[in-house]
Amino acid sequence: MYESFFGLKDRPFSIAPDPRFLFMSPRHKEALAHLAYGIRHGAGFVLLTGEVGTGKTTICRQILRKLPENTRLAFILNPMLNAKELLATLCDELGIEYHADDYSLKELTDNLTRFLLQCHQDSINVVLMIDEAQNLQPEVLEQIRLLTNLETDQKKLLQIILVGQPELQELLARKQLRQLAQRVTARYHLRPLNQDETVQYVQHRLRIGGTTQALFSKQALRNVFRFSQGIPRLVNNLCDRALMAAYGDEKKVVAEKHVVAAAKEALPIETKDMRYIPYWLRAVMYGGAVTVILVLGILLGQSFQSSAPTPTFGPLPKQANAGEPEGRASAMPQANTSGDVNSRDDINRDQIFEQIFSSRLDPNGHWSQQFLASRWQLEYQFERQGDFCSFADGFQLKCNEGFEGWKNLLGFNRPANLLLENSRGDLSWVTLHRVKNSQVEIETQTGRRWVKEEWILMLWTRQYQLLWQAPPGYQSPIGIGASGEDVKWLSERLAFLYPGQISGNQRQFNANLESLLKAFQRRFELRDDGIAGMNTLIRLNTSTTAGMPTLR
Repeated sequence: MYESFFGLKDRPFSIAPDPRFLFMSPRHKEALAHLAYGIRHGAGFVLLTGEVGTGKTTICRQILRKLPENTRLAFILNPMLNAKELLATLCDELGIEYHADDYSLKELTDNLTRFLLQCHQDSINVVLMIDEAQNLQPEVLEQIRLLTNLETDQKKLLQIILVGQPELQELLARKQLRQLAQRVTARYHLRPLNQDETVQYVQHRLRIGGTTQALFSKQALRNVFRFSQGIPRLVNNLCDRALMAAYGDEKKVVAEKHVVAAAKEALPIETKDMRYIPYWLRAVMYGGAVTVILVLGILLGQSFQSSAPTPTFGPLPKQANAGEPEGRASAMPQANTSGDVNSRDDINRDQIFEQIFSSRLDPNGHWSQQFLASRWQLEYQFERQGDFCSFADGFQLKCNEGFEGWKNLLGFNRPANLLLENSRGDLSWVTLHRVKNSQVEIETQTGRRWVKEEWILMLWTRQYQLLWQAPPGYQSPIGIGASGEDVKWLSERLAFLYPGQISGNQRQFNANLESLLKAFQRRFELRDDGIAGMNTLIRLNTSTTAGMPTLR
């Protein structure tokens, strides 16, 4: 309706998945690279999560376009199935025959196994992609895990990509699904666009729609981000309605009030109190409010000066590479009082982020990977060695990455790379070397230094990457029925800790070994399940191997 009025050839903000309007932000490109890596390296499970409307389906469509010719794909859009129905759907997608009137799980599994083995002989990769995977039932996920047991000595016969909302991560964190979670070898959490990316997204779609004119004012674009929080689907809804509002007002440029009106109509949020206030007036109001607060703070500070010391502000402590933390870390950076609408927390986050990185960001993590490798006495450069985890694997080190809480991360007791983010959505990795007395030693391109632990917690996205040393031949958690070199390694460590109670040359995981392993787990307050997974093996390494890189 408004296309000719604004000089457009097409509606630029239609929610239809038109590939012409594809906008790949750095976040989308990184997510695509993670999924492509998992497929290329024959990973068992690849995980892509993100909030509703962040572009997960866009990533999936791009993956489908980039699959090699020797790939067979099964794409399941409806995960509301039981285990039997899911296997039947998988067979339907791959063209595998079965008795449609009377079939069993065994028949489906046998037919699928024969098909996968034939594909392997014909050098064909088979990929299963499940969208909205957060709706899968735990028993169905367990059946999916069992499909990854179909393998040769070199590779998995079936690669599985799970795509879903953040609830999928919570689902995989359940104890009953821990075996599946441990098989996820590549994962990525797709975050919304930041403010700059949102502006680029709007301009990109307008350009594809047929115009290079600035149809949105700066204040309007600021509010598009404010109301949509960078979620592309909401950006589309908001901009489409805002253009309609400007068209109805016979204005050639979308103003702030048009975006506010569109938000009231289009967005699934409570907006009845969002009255239009011009940007200049809002800035004055906020500036005045900040001034009043500062005056009150000064008066209160004078009243209580005798009982409360005046805070000091200063730069990050610039210490040498090694050494202990100073007795008192520097205080929080001083808040900006210019009247900007950002909150004080966001101001502190941005200033801390700037002081940590000094504008020398590491969004891809290559510098941090170099620093982390050095803790293991290894020299790594992305340009020479390529993928970091593949590089580490060559030195019998496991590369573990994903999302974790601070307490659990400290429980690993290994140096780690952490992804930090400021309020504008700028991302950069930092290497965490040591932790002591609520202070942490970090390393960036500007060097190593001690800072407050709370600074890192304020910026950390919960995404991490670390290295740990696994037993020889280790592929999965070691438990009853396991045998081989990894069991021998486990028995050697337990024999060292519990002399006379077990042979150090044991190659079969039996009840005695399980009993001693449970005793070790209880000793270090681990889950005493008698299964040697990552946490237990890391703690065994720390307890029995000198010179192991640790946080404490």
